[in-house]
Amino acid sequence: MESKNEKLELLRHSTAHILAAAVLEMFPEAKFGIGPAIENGFYYDFELPRTLIPEDLPLLEEKMKAIIKANHAFEKAEVSVEEAMEKFKELNQTLKQELIDDLHKQGNKTVTIYKSGNFVDLCSGPHIESTGKINPKALALTKVSGAYWKGDASKQQLQRIYGVVFEDKDGLKNYFNMVAEAEKRDHRKLGKELDLFCFSDLVGPGPHLAKIDLYEKSGHAQKFGEELFQVTSHYKQNYVMKPVQCPHQTQIFASKARSYRDLPIRYMESEKQYRDEKPGEIGGLQRVIAITVEDGHSFCTVDQVKQEVKNMVEIIKNFYISLGMWENHSVSLSVRDYAHPEKYIGESSDWDLCEKMLQEISDEMDLKAVKHEGEAALYGPK
Repeated sequence: MESKNEKLELLRHSTAHILAAAVLEMFPEAKFGIGPAIENGFYYDFELPRTLIPEDLPLLEEKMKAIIKANHAFEKAEVSVEEAMEKFKELNQTLKQELIDDLHKQGNKTVTIYKSGNFVDLCSGPHIESTGKINPKALALTKVSGAYWKGDASKQQLQRIYGVVFEDKDGLKNYFNMVAEAEKRDHRKLGKELDLFCFSDLVGPGPHLAKIDLYEKSGHAQKFGEELFQVTSHYKQNYVMKPVQCPHQTQIFASKARSYRDLPIRYMESEKQYRDEKPGEIGGLQRVIAITVEDGHSFCTVDQVKQEVKNMVEIIKNFYISLGMWENHSVSLSVRDYAHPEKYIGESSDWDLCEKMLQEISDEMDLKAVKHEGEAALYGPK
């Protein structure tokens, strides 16, 4: 006797075939890949003449319901690999031909095909008796996404249509209620609403690894490419082990709309940084390839810059005083290499203003900063 789960799997697998038949009615030139049963539902992958839009799903559902009403029997046939290949060549189903070729290479001499109405598919089965065994009020198509053929990013991208189906309409209703409740508790939704964390397409899934795109936008990849630890995933995505925090915190600032009334906005965190230092430059604990940094950034107006920097200097001063080191400290003012402005980003007028403000802060706080040309960061003096 079949268990409830086994019945549902048969139901879902069979409904995937009905979806494929409906897609072929709407797009006769469609090429169909695979369509398995999955938890709560099914999907089917297609190569289509155009990108699907949300309005297509209700149209496909109506076609599926018409196929269900027609009550086509699922007819199984075992045929030779050669017969199957010839059949799907006639149907111009190139993806199915590729699957048959794969089965042939694995040593299979025969394959099974299923026919329901005019629709024929390569499938090992099993299936329900007929399309009429599906409750049309208990199914729904839910979304469309992209999927690489055979899960290989080097192959063509197909369109994957997802659906759900249950034994009765109460099962479908309960499923959508469950999804709605889960969405209310989705950490991504709550994180955004409560301003706990944010996501950035430039950073990626991080935080210790970030997409190379982030550092290309910030300029670090162009200026310090040799110092970046780069990692390429199995999916051909290029990542960088975080060398600096600056572009990351700019993404936090950019994660939502801000007003000048919100400024200054200050971020600070203790975080790990990784830099591929040259072997000859590594020495004891003074220069290493992985460090923990207390890093902070203040987003402010030009008029607020001097006070923000003074606040930071006071924090540093109090720290050094607590360690009894303030009397022996020295301060450097790192500015541009004036002979090579191409090494830096930004307008020269902004650099002039920033360097002037830092010098004024040094004078006003009696820091006695010593100016060092060419020691500035690519984005500003320090």
